[in-house]
Amino acid sequence: MDHRSSHPSDELPVHLVKVDPFYMATTHTTNQQFLDFLNSARSSGIIEVRNNTVTAVGGNDIYCYTNQYASYYSIGFNGTVFSIVDFRANHPVVGVMWCGAAAYCNWLSLQKGLPVCYDLTTWVCDFTKSGYRLPTEAEWEYAARGGQRLPTTTIPGE
Repeated sequence: MDHRSSHPSDELPVHLVKVDPFYMATTHTTNQQFLDFLNSARSSGIIEVRNNTVTAVGGNDIYCYTNQYASYYSIGFNGTVFSIVDFRANHPVVGVMWCGAAAYCNWLSLQKGLPVCYDLTTWVCDFTKSGYRLPTEAEWEYAARGGQRLPTTTIPGE
């Protein structure tokens, strides 16, 4: 069976992609880790809460949603500080948009003394920097396959 015939049209044409060596976290970012970023960013005056969503000060790009926006988000905001509102401090953070993840990567890079990768105005990533960043689609797929190169496994005789 040709593996190309099973791909949706937005995944075609199937093509080879080179992935340079990279590091990827082996665990999800937790609510507590993202909460630490939010409180640090708020105390630095770079984020604000409007309509129960977190954005850059004066910006429109949503970083994340708070518990006040929807009860299934574990990070709440009381007007002064962010806090965990339930028992899920060590659970993976949810309700984070791409911009919020990129801003978190920059913050984490600064915490570790690394150069930031994202321009938070244009959202362009400088892949030459050694700081934290989100994986590209090809990197994500490669890592999700455990380093396997082919997108599918062929069973002999098929």
